[in-house]
Amino acid sequence: MLDGWVKMDGSKRDAAAGPGFEMRTPLIELPANSGVAVMRHSPSELSLFVERGDVRVGERQANGSVVAVNLKVNDFYVRKPGARGAVAGGATKAFIAEMPRDFRDSLPPMLEKFADRLVQPPEAPEFAYADVERWLKAESAVRRSVMPRWRWKVREPAFRSALVANLSAHPEWDPILFPEKYLPKPPPVPRAAVAVSKASSSSAAASAVN
Repeated sequence: MLDGWVKMDGSKRDAAAGPGFEMRTPLIELPANSGVAVMRHSPSELSLFVERGDVRVGERQANGSVVAVNLKVNDFYVRKPGARGAVAGGATKAFIAEMPRDFRDSLPPMLEKFADRLVQPPEAPEFAYADVERWLKAESAVRRSVMPRWRWKVREPAFRSALVANLSAHPEWDPILFPEKYLPKPPPVPRAAVAVSKASSSSAAASAVN
């Protein structure tokens, strides 16, 4: 998740259905939790309010490690890039005012309502490199998951030029942009053949002198 709001409710999860889902952002990791939390993520700040239960947050560090932070009901967690998170009691007025209205109530169970309904997803709109740049420059696991879906974009001159210009940020695109660099190399000439070739050349030269 790179931007936006999300509300997570693990309090009614059926244990038989599996461990639940995890969420990852550039700043934190959220394992499957049994609590209820509302989170807002933007490039400049992450805010998370624990509505019910307990929620465990993993702060992602620049060196790849993760520092665990345990939150309890009514905790309000805020973290900015390059800093440790801070915890306060109760969400701020600004957070509550900007929260989507539907998130202020309990999430209703919707599975039965849509279980037998076939929903056809609409076609995705056209997009430029700048529209998906943050995904293309995300961590390796994310970058590699989107690459198969967007590899056809290399046929668009503008998108291809942007990929080449930023190749150091997503080097896995190199084989797609320049497949000729990854063609199998011809097998080396056996040493015996080289020796015979040299001997033949020497014999030919001697005959020419005679």
